[in-house]
Amino acid sequence: MVSQTVTKVALKDFRSYTEFETELSPGLTVIVGPNATGKTNLIEAIQLVTATESFRRPKWEDVIMSGREEATVSITSTGADGLIEIEMRVSADIGRTYRVNGKKRSPHKVLGRIPSIVFSPDDLYMIKGPAEERRRAVDEAGDQLSTTYRSLRREYARVVRQRNTVLKSGASELLTSLDALLVATGSRLTAHRARLARRITTKAQVHYAAMANKETMDVSMVPSWVRYGVESTGFSEEEAASGMTKALQTVKNDEMARGMTLVGPHRDDLLFLIGGADARRSASQGQQRTAALAWKLSELDVMEEVSGKRPLLLLDDVMSELDASRRRALTGLVTAGTQTVITTANLDYFDSHSLRDSLILKLGA
Repeated sequence: MVSQTVTKVALKDFRSYTEFETELSPGLTVIVGPNATGKTNLIEAIQLVTATESFRRPKWEDVIMSGREEATVSITSTGADGLIEIEMRVSADIGRTYRVNGKKRSPHKVLGRIPSIVFSPDDLYMIKGPAEERRRAVDEAGDQLSTTYRSLRREYARVVRQRNTVLKSGASELLTSLDALLVATGSRLTAHRARLARRITTKAQVHYAAMANKETMDVSMVPSWVRYGVESTGFSEEEAASGMTKALQTVKNDEMARGMTLVGPHRDDLLFLIGGADARRSASQGQQRTAALAWKLSELDVMEEVSGKRPLLLLDDVMSELDASRRRALTGLVTAGTQTVITTANLDYFDSHSLRDSLILKLGA
């Protein structure tokens, strides 16, 4: 499978880095060092250039080193698309700008050039946190995979904002046309999200079993309309439109009273089951972390199938909460043809075989 390999990363005035440059291995790069030496900052910098977002969701001024006017991150990659150099500049007044091979590009034009998947400790909230975190887990992959998905999400968010404004104003006579738009865009987004979630789930079940000694995991969509007594018959556009339409009739008065849209994909959820039990309530932290990891590894597989490019895998402090058997299983999975950057405070988490051909980058030494 063709892909782009990131060969070099350079940072200037980015968080804790005054000026820094490093090569990356085409296989495994291990960034090792004590806490507060910049390991996570480096992962974030790479994600901001490849996926145009950060798992930290910072204010832009927060990524600029104190006392400096702007931060710069650039990466160089080679592969089927030739030499690609992507540079991101961040300033407090204008935010971020991107250039690809010297030409200015918008963030959505950068997405997909060098796809990446990141796992951080905060991804545990995908399992144990609110529904918003689980929706984001699907949508972040969808945004990198498809311009249609990104456009649908933007259009749907615009309709929800407009409808919420009308609900707060009490102008109920304006809702009819907005309800039709909400159902039309929402049902399309629901169908796209459900297809992607099913595809990721199928692979996540395999990855989870491999890391958890054949323990089972399942994931299912929970649409917003079931909260209001409307049966879920499926997630095609037609089925989603029917469910949303019926639920909107049920919650009309409640929406007017609260001034907010209560039905639609922005209120959907994913239910993770481990061993048949709700993972939010019953799973251990190790099980939750393994489930989140399995999901991320499956995103990587699906993105490769759809785009033809094997994404860069970024793993931040993933080993510390896994037992020895799960660490061995994970290193076996990530070293199989995937360019991976992983941070750790302890090289003893890795066996000699997995480190044999890796690049070890020591920080704070």
